[in-house]
Amino acid sequence: MNPVLQRESLLALDDLRDALSRIDTAAWRDELAAAVRLRVEAARERLRGIAATAEASSDMSAARERVNALLATLDALPSPRESALSAWTSFRASASQRMDSLSDSLRELSTARARPSNLARSFFHAASGLAAVAAIALLHHRRWLVAIALPWACFAWTSELLRRRYRGANLRLMRVLGPIAHPHEWHKVNSATWFVTALLLLAALAPLRSAALGCAVLALGDNRERAALFDRCRSLGMELPAVIHPWARVEPSATVEEGALVCTGAIIGAQVTIGRGAIVNSGAIIDHESVLGDFAHAAPGTRIAGRVRIGDRAFVGIGASVIDRVTIGADAVVGAGAVVLEPVPAGMTAVGVPARLTAVGRHGREIR
Repeated sequence: MNPVLQRESLLALDDLRDALSRIDTAAWRDELAAAVRLRVEAARERLRGIAATAEASSDMSAARERVNALLATLDALPSPRESALSAWTSFRASASQRMDSLSDSLRELSTARARPSNLARSFFHAASGLAAVAAIALLHHRRWLVAIALPWACFAWTSELLRRRYRGANLRLMRVLGPIAHPHEWHKVNSATWFVTALLLLAALAPLRSAALGCAVLALGDNRERAALFDRCRSLGMELPAVIHPWARVEPSATVEEGALVCTGAIIGAQVTIGRGAIVNSGAIIDHESVLGDFAHAAPGTRIAGRVRIGDRAFVGIGASVIDRVTIGADAVVGAGAVVLEPVPAGMTAVGVPARLTAVGRHGREIR
């Protein structure tokens, strides 16, 4: 599929979603109905142009059908004289269903990933987290937990020092860890080192219940995997409380949903919403009226300005910045250190300063 065409389609859908999100019970009025109508009409014309261009693309037959179905729904836009909330709510429900169907079709055509899947790495993290949770459940004394975690942390950091001092030590160690390591970890601190360090801090400082939840979060870094685990736990009747570090600052008007994790040094501004199972990592700042979607992850040191909307399962990398009123779609990825000035469509990756959209295929080929 033409990546430019796909990107334009996703951006049009994001514009349409943002317009439909204005259909709100509390704030609805005639003037807002007119403004929503103008934005929906603009998005509809944009989609018409995309549909016309897609006629020549043989690999977009399924997506093209769904575009046409969405356009048929948008043609049923309430008339200019119709401002009743019930009519607009019904229209939004119909359009949202068509939009989700089109988004799924577009994502199936995309090979966009933040990085290649690594099943061995995922298994290693999950097994390590499960072992840590089991240790917490079986050993109720903090001193035993520290006694187990401390040698592992010492071994990990000693290995890091040896890797930097002796090239041969680095080669031998990475031959062992290579299957579960990212390529950049050949020359940087391995994430397994940070993992055991976090386990030591949890064992030494955190309440045991919070430590168990923290281990589960550390073990499952993939947002989709965490969402699946969350749903499974809820189906078993388990309660998953939000965990907020005592050194984090959360404004009283903010909302932190169940299962969310707010780490040390994080700052959550007024009227911010943190979705179910979301992670606000160490030192991250989310300013007023922003929304971090369900199972999304704001990595350490991220800076998210006011009225930003981050979709479900999205990931914002270490030290990235997002300016005010920007929308980041569901399952999107923002690379470390990126500065996001424009919307990032669902399922896409944005990297650089300023951030640009890029798709990384399964074989490492980059498409812009």
